[in-house]
Amino acid sequence: MNPVYINGIGIISAAAKTSAELLELAKGDKFAEPNFGKNTFEIGVPSSKVRRCPRYAKIAVATANSALNDANFTDSIDKTRIGTIFSTGYGAVESTIIFSDSVVDGIPSLCSPTVFSYTVFNSCLGQVCIVNGFKGVSTMMLGGDPLEYSTLLLNTDKADLIIGGAIEEYNEELKTSILCDNILNEKIISEGAVLFALSRQENSNSYCRITKFSSASLEKYPYLYKVEKNSTVEIISSILIDASKDKFPEIVLTQQNQSYFDEIEMSAMKKVFAENVNYFNSKSIFGETFNCSYSLNVAMAAAFIKSGRYKSALATGIDVHGNYLTALLEA
Repeated sequence: MNPVYINGIGIISAAAKTSAELLELAKGDKFAEPNFGKNTFEIGVPSSKVRRCPRYAKIAVATANSALNDANFTDSIDKTRIGTIFSTGYGAVESTIIFSDSVVDGIPSLCSPTVFSYTVFNSCLGQVCIVNGFKGVSTMMLGGDPLEYSTLLLNTDKADLIIGGAIEEYNEELKTSILCDNILNEKIISEGAVLFALSRQENSNSYCRITKFSSASLEKYPYLYKVEKNSTVEIISSILIDASKDKFPEIVLTQQNQSYFDEIEMSAMKKVFAENVNYFNSKSIFGETFNCSYSLNVAMAAAFIKSGRYKSALATGIDVHGNYLTALLEA
């Protein structure tokens, strides 16, 4: 696999809402107490372009705009060669619940095509394309690794630039539903959005390159259904061995979130890396953002490298289908 470069990052999270704030996090060792849950953010485009959009689509537009600005994007790139690859676990939750309630309550006037269209997962991606005029390859993924797929598209010359990443919206009803099995700590559940400007070309703004991906199924999503320890340790260990390219990364960004799964993951980490790497718990500052946790880890890893603290980092993640994802980033 030829590497791709992260040339820009757009982020909305509990700990950082700009790439500059993300870099400051990467430079320090002490972090302010985050406010988990919903995030406030600046859209960054004229309000007329998102006038009818629900909050979920506005998050996508704002994050994409930040990634483009961070990459010093210009109109010199053919917009038919700019792709958009997003991933989500739960989509536009609030729009979906509002629409569902209107159906249950029998209010036909609220069940319009316009209202329904914003419940579709790829509506946020479509809004980003409309606002920016992008006409390249476009996919909304339910789980999976949007960065690996973006890399495949770039390496097969399907695009020159891809805005790729993940968006997960906070919602109280969703939170209550997920917590019914008492696996997660409700106090750290949050939302997050991270979009990367990805290219085969390095430039003066580049954070790092992504040189390796590795993933495998844990058979079920461990934050909804408990997984068996020994077999899961073996699966994660094999992924880590493959992802590390026979050399240890300097830092590994974990999935630690105060659940039973912490011990399982760390058992695999110590089995593979022993004491040769540093570990960083991103969820302590970003919260549990479900399908966005992988992209947040990649963003933090990229910031660590750009800040000069590390030359290599391994970002991990778990998607809503129970796939354990990893990406190796290098300077």
